[in-house]
Amino acid sequence: YPSKVAVINKPFKSVKFYRSVLLVIEEKVEVISDPFRVCLLEDFLDDDDDAIEGLKEELMKLKLHQKSNDLYQFKQSSDLNGMKQPMISAFRDELKENCLPLIKEVTGIPLNDTIDLTCSKYDYTDTLLCHDDRLEGRRIAFIYYLTPPTWTLEDGGQLDLFISKDGIPVEVTKSIVPKWNSFIFFEVSPISFHQVREVTSASKSRLSVNGWFHGPSIAYPERDKTTPTFAPPISNEVDFLGKWVNPLYLDVGVASQVKEDFQEDSQIELPNFLLVCHCTINQRQ
Repeated sequence: YPSKVAVINKPFKSVKFYRSVLLVIEEKVEVISDPFRVCLLEDFLDDDDDAIEGLKEELMKLKLHQKSNDLYQFKQSSDLNGMKQPMISAFRDELKENCLPLIKEVTGIPLNDTIDLTCSKYDYTDTLLCHDDRLEGRRIAFIYYLTPPTWTLEDGGQLDLFISKDGIPVEVTKSIVPKWNSFIFFEVSPISFHQVREVTSASKSRLSVNGWFHGPSIAYPERDKTTPTFAPPISNEVDFLGKWVNPLYLDVGVASQVKEDFQEDSQIELPNFLLVCHCTINQRQ
């Protein structure tokens, strides 16, 4: 491991209390149990500001891709596993050689060598709404923060944790403010609902390296796929919407299918939603 690159702080290599306590706060280590278990390690890498700044500089030079829909807005890199930059490579190796065994030990989860790894950058008004990270093979989610040391609650971008009921997120009960050189991890589960709160700073960026450690897939409870009963639109709504919206989407059966698909995939595309001819006529007028 290059001598100029920081390594995981030695005290964290012997942390053993993740599974055995409800709430532990010790120097540099916090275990949160409510609404679900999260482990927070401050000063994650040894105190070598030059090395950490070097990692940040390499990440800031990457080409980041805009990710945007109704659920999220932020920028993200390509897979960091293929990057050759020295600091990024060294950080990736540190995760595999030291962090992975540590997390396997403290969680008891038989993780394999697969690690998803990307860089995310949230600027003013960027956000990521509530989700649970559940996807085949994902077992541990993690975030390494490279936010400015001056980042405060007023800058937004908190990691919000939701309490849930019957598989549905209800409300935020814990918020974690991003902190320079801190590392957070938690098990991906049916209750691991979380979000990135909107960034409210116009001058700072919420930069992080994040991803998932993989392991054997586990069986999750079936999501509630009950389709609610839709009342047909009343006549005056149909008359108004019918001038603008494709009549296909005013059909009660289609509306039910749209809702079901959205619940399953958390996103949806509705082609030919507006009637082009009517929009064109009004635009000319």
